Amino acid sequence: MNLIRLIAIAVVIWLVVRIVKNHRGSSISAGSRRNGSDLHSMVKCARCGLHVPREEAVCKGGRCYCSREHADEG
Repeated sequence: MNLIRLIAIAVVIWLVVRIVKNHRGSSISAGSRRNGSDLHSMVKCARCGLHVPREEAVCKGGRCYCSREHADEG
């Protein structure tokens, strides 16, 4: 009886430790995403609404586009 109780307590402690570790890991990665450390700045195409990274966008006349064709049409 005592051995079963000891195993049950060990399992509960192990589960609590796993949950706390997972929660800490997700909050740390979410915080780094909010700071923009691993995300690129995105802009919306003024013609079709597609979001593209700012460094890949074609900007013309103060507006950004997803491609040169949309910039010419826009």
